[in-house]
Amino acid sequence: TYIYPVVPAQAATLLKSKGYEVIWNDCPAEGIKWEEYLNLLRQEKPDIILMDHTMPDMMGYDAIKAIRKEPGLENVPFVMITGDFEVQALVEQDKLQHCAFLPKPYGIDQLTATMELALGKPLSP
Repeated sequence: TYIYPVVPAQAATLLKSKGYEVIWNDCPAEGIKWEEYLNLLRQEKPDIILMDHTMPDMMGYDAIKAIRKEPGLENVPFVMITGDFEVQALVEQDKLQHCAFLPKPYGIDQLTATMELALGKPLSP
């Protein structure tokens, strides 16, 4: 299960086309508030979360830290999709485990390789 709070639909489309199970939500467009999103994560128990760093209500870096405070989600891997490499330095400085970066633009090979890096194992549809 792969969950996307606010990430270009391209990632979800690429993964679905390769047979992966994907749950994709455009939270701001769908009117999904933060607590509703956390409830979704608690229910779905995702294998990995992909998110854009720049989001309307919260930056991805802050979202990761908030999600990791949730019981059962403390160790969920993340892929941060961003062109802002200062964010990578912040995450590395805080030693956020299981977090990888995917620079924009990207293709399916870069996407799956980055997910495997965050997961620490090969992907399987």
